[in-house]
Amino acid sequence: MAEVALPHRSPELMCRHDSALLVIDVQERLLPVIDRGHLVVWNIGRLIRAAKLLGVPVFGTEQYPKGLGPTVPQLRDLLGPLPSKLMFSCRECGEIFRELRAADRHKVLVVGIEAHVCVLQSVLDLIAEGFRVYVPVDAVGSRFVVDYEAALRRMEASGAILTSTEAVLFEWCEVAGTWEFKELSAIVREQAPAAGTGSQLAPPGVQTGGKQGIYDKNALVSLIKEKALRFGDFTLTSGKKSTYYLDLKQVTLDPQGARLIGAGILELFESQGTLPDAVGGLAIGADPITGAVVTMAGMRGKNVLGFLVRKEAKGHGTQRFVEGPVTPGQRAVIVEDVVTTGGSSLTAAKRAWEFGLQVLGVVGVVDRLEGGREALAQAGLSLQTLLTIEDLGIKPPASQ
Repeated sequence: MAEVALPHRSPELMCRHDSALLVIDVQERLLPVIDRGHLVVWNIGRLIRAAKLLGVPVFGTEQYPKGLGPTVPQLRDLLGPLPSKLMFSCRECGEIFRELRAADRHKVLVVGIEAHVCVLQSVLDLIAEGFRVYVPVDAVGSRFVVDYEAALRRMEASGAILTSTEAVLFEWCEVAGTWEFKELSAIVREQAPAAGTGSQLAPPGVQTGGKQGIYDKNALVSLIKEKALRFGDFTLTSGKKSTYYLDLKQVTLDPQGARLIGAGILELFESQGTLPDAVGGLAIGADPITGAVVTMAGMRGKNVLGFLVRKEAKGHGTQRFVEGPVTPGQRAVIVEDVVTTGGSSLTAAKRAWEFGLQVLGVVGVVDRLEGGREALAQAGLSLQTLLTIEDLGIKPPASQ
């Protein structure tokens, strides 16, 4: 039987033989003010390790290290000594351009900070020099979201291809079943670091103050244990009996709790590289969570709308179940305080679907690990939560 030739690989895809990685100015005095800086550094580190594994050349620069300090320790050992520059663009480091051409690396993956300054100018100069440029959106950052988003739009409009860290890893690898694939799979499965390992700066006029505006899992656990967790004999909304009860409204309506939950859910969205158009859920449990996420999004210059889902249709006016500034066709995530069987989330999702929203999934604060995840999955909905009862020191029913 004659061997069938495989179709040619798309020229839009990178491979290990035609691309290079360029790391722009990830320096000690810049990073602390970069929005989601801890995630940017984590993703850059993963890309560097993958590049070295697959033989992809890695280049880098430092912007005026005398004033901005050296490359951050997390990346310094991976990169080694780097050329310094005063120009914002990497074109001052002309040897990089020469080495890229000498190695026939015409596709360049650009990462680093700040997205709207040194990254943007480097990307545009590389494009002007005839290189095909790729930018993973989760491996570049700026102090303010408005600058970050404007930079991405301008780079894409100028011909850069926007992508993500995980997409790059699989693109470079190209095929499963190899030892490189096994190594890359381990990198893909790594868990993102806690937000406290990086820093964020709110837009002008918003004071962050320490960990204000940043999700702190331990702080949320402590607050729930102190204010919301009770032990005894309880009958839940689902009809199930339980030896403990989570009155999470004691936390979702608490200033510190609302801040932590809003930040946690927003950072969960950001870690996935995209934000929904809107969040909402079944009244009244989801309402304070919706408000917290919308408020935190506004503080960071992001546009996430809120909506609420009535248990019964309004008896006058619009007579509808879904209320808020949302319109059919928008992408929505259902929010929930405590997920037990998933019934409340399923009801909210059904009403949102009927309204015309595209429901992407469900995000909860605490998963009781009592079948809600499985019930939602049967309806085609994924579940993500900030915590499970195991984080509160409680074993799930099957383990008790």
